[in-house]
Amino acid sequence: VDNAVPTWTCQVFPSPNSLLILKDQYLEGKKEQIFHIHMCPKENIMWKQIDFRDYLNASEERAKKYENLKLELASKYKNDRGAYILGKTEFINETLELLKENPAYDKL
Repeated sequence: VDNAVPTWTCQVFPSPNSLLILKDQYLEGKKEQIFHIHMCPKENIMWKQIDFRDYLNASEERAKKYENLKLELASKYKNDRGAYILGKTEFINETLELLKENPAYDKL
């Protein structure tokens, strides 16, 4: 039985148009992200992330490509979250363009 007590951290990053809340847990020296929440008004560009998510849920092939990219980047940039995020940018933008090209998808 593991009797180790986790240590928690919570960070809040307010900005004029959004709020980011991160909560991490440290257990036995290992960091685990518990949640990562963005809150923003409906007109904020962050809402495109919902469209991106919905597209991946509807396209198994595209979702698998994203999964593979994320695994590759996570391995390559273990300790560099910024590089990991930047590494996903082109794929995300390409996917958002696919959404615009799909006439059946009217969210954008």
